[in-house]
Amino acid sequence: MIDENSLILTLIVIVSIITIVRGKLYITRPDVYISIIALVSFVLPQFYMNKSINWQTSLVFLVGYFAFLLPFVVKSKSTIKYKKLFLFNFKINNRLNLFSKIYFPLILILIYFAMKFRINNSVGLPGVESSMKFSGVFYYILTTGFFVFISSYFLFVQKHNKGKLLFMIMLFSYAFYQSTLGWRQGVFDVILLMVILSYNLKVKLTMTFKLVTVSVLLGVITLVVQLQNIFRGSEKTLIHTWERLFGIRYLDSVVGYFVNKTDNDLWFNDYSYLKLKESNLNSADFHNFIILGGNEDFINGAARTGFGSVFMLFGIIGVFFVFFLLGYYYKKLHLYYLMYKDNTFFTLFYSFNIIILQRILVEQFDYGVIIHYLSFVCFTYIVFRIYRVIGLKKIKIHAFNH
Repeated sequence: MIDENSLILTLIVIVSIITIVRGKLYITRPDVYISIIALVSFVLPQFYMNKSINWQTSLVFLVGYFAFLLPFVVKSKSTIKYKKLFLFNFKINNRLNLFSKIYFPLILILIYFAMKFRINNSVGLPGVESSMKFSGVFYYILTTGFFVFISSYFLFVQKHNKGKLLFMIMLFSYAFYQSTLGWRQGVFDVILLMVILSYNLKVKLTMTFKLVTVSVLLGVITLVVQLQNIFRGSEKTLIHTWERLFGIRYLDSVVGYFVNKTDNDLWFNDYSYLKLKESNLNSADFHNFIILGGNEDFINGAARTGFGSVFMLFGIIGVFFVFFLLGYYYKKLHLYYLMYKDNTFFTLFYSFNIIILQRILVEQFDYGVIIHYLSFVCFTYIVFRIYRVIGLKKIKIHAFNH
């Protein structure tokens, strides 16, 4: 007889495959992306891991996954407000073209000084708490701000279909910058951004370019892992990098704990939100120090997935409502993306949202992720205004029909 976990996994696999096929494998679609993550991070790892997973853990993911897909399945009027807000294209003048010539050297200079500043002041280093005032602000400027600035070079690539190789090198330089300081998340962000933006090029990429890109990516990932090992004094491999995406493992650490502590009150998780509030603990500290038993040096913490973050506070009911609202947001955002594909900065903002979605699905959904999202909004607008000052002109266009 089939057990509960196998039945739940079967449902997830069937729905995932149907969604991916109906979406024609377009990873730019949020429903397709989350379905791929469902298979890669929450189903397949269970066949690889030695530890068995609680069926309640798979159920929590199933509820959140189905809730996210619900807005995409239910047909509704796809009316979009504020159509004219982003309904324009761009024209690059001579000053901006000249600026593009110094982009790469400028990036290298900024990365050099950023690395020096972060090391000297312990800003955003794994396992190290900075004593510098406003270190969090500097961290977002020197990570998210840099990433947005480098990514904005896509404007020149999209409009002229030139500089793809240089753009790729600049993105990889950001991945090396982050890995040299002990973080491999940078390379995941770069890969996801490149995949999303590849759908917005005016000319299709040749098979040769795709093969070269994949080969370079494998080399970059290998080098990034080695750089991270040097900084952290660890011995991680490419297998460990894949295991880092095992969302089901992190989710099970949360659900498994509460299943044993709350007599299986999955629906509201025994109102743990109120108990955390009374104990003056946030969800991250509770996860790091109580569930995982981390010591006082446990600074950076561990992932618990967005599903685990919400379940910890509000149970399955909370998971359903939060992920339904996320699905609704991403469905609307995708409609705007289809309409404004020629608007480079909106395309970049959409790509950053997919990166945030990856954070929510595999890592956590907390204040840190919300701040990260707001920083993407802020820096995208700032870089856009800088481009406008230098010489980016707006040209009105007609809406696309999709």
